[in-house]
Amino acid sequence: MKNILRIAFTLSMFLFAGQIVSAQVTTPANLIATSTAATTVHLNWATSTDAVGYQVFRNATTTALGTVSSGVYDDSGLSTSTKYTYFVRAYNASSTYSDFASTEITTPSGATIVSPATTTPPVATTTPPVATTTVQTVNAYIMNVGKNKSKAINVKSNEIIKIVVLASADLNANDIIEISATFGGARTIFVQKRDVNRDGKMDKIFYFRAKAMIDLANTDKTAVFRAKLKNSSIIIKELAVSVKNGLKKKKVEVKQKIQDKKQIKAAAPIKLQAGPVKKVEKVEAKQAEKKKEAEKNETKKSMKNGKQGNGNNGKKK
Repeated sequence: MKNILRIAFTLSMFLFAGQIVSAQVTTPANLIATSTAATTVHLNWATSTDAVGYQVFRNATTTALGTVSSGVYDDSGLSTSTKYTYFVRAYNASSTYSDFASTEITTPSGATIVSPATTTPPVATTTPPVATTTVQTVNAYIMNVGKNKSKAINVKSNEIIKIVVLASADLNANDIIEISATFGGARTIFVQKRDVNRDGKMDKIFYFRAKAMIDLANTDKTAVFRAKLKNSSIIIKELAVSVKNGLKKKKVEVKQKIQDKKQIKAAAPIKLQAGPVKKVEKVEAKQAEKKKEAEKNETKKSMKNGKQGNGNNGKKK
């Protein structure tokens, strides 16, 4: 029944158009219809080598939906869950038409047909985190020093200063990088592990030599214990001290004073030395005196020559 209807439609189309089918134009091959959406149908077919264009028809209409020069066509504005029949024929420059190629399709029931995803993976644009150093104050003290008292340190002595760092819930003593520990500019010479306060946690005792504390000044009231942890954090503790035979002034203070002097010198106006100026003045005075003496001599000479001329004139008379 379908074939009869198609033949009847094809004949009616020919009669309507008043055109004769010629075998000179190849019929479009491999006509396929696909639903790209519930109300849209996409047609594509193999192009004919001897054709210059194609006409597309839908169902029993005698008016072409459109004319295209390539093998694709999109028909939109359709109804959902509806069967459609499409016909495509080719024609050449002489307006000779080929046989019809046909296909059928039923549109989906409202659901959109999604084509396979061809999205490009997003490019990562994350910014590298900025490195930050955490400074943590720890519970530490100098051994054999009474509470609230300062440790007397003679920087020229060989005395060993012992600093105890107590472990806590926030600090595992084993995480301290031992070789990084310093106190007053001195590096640790020995480290001992021991549960000093008997709380079941291992503490550390750092040994420092007094004469190696080159950063301490006589005016210092505190010295800083500093060490690095395995996570790159810094632990510090300021401990009370009194310093003997240390620096008279802190290195930072000395550097600042030198810098201040340089700035003052650079900003000061340039003063002319008195010596060269006086010398120039003396030379100029002598030159002026010589010039004056020369003018005086010239005047005397002129006067003398004038007198001699007058005397000779008298004798001639």
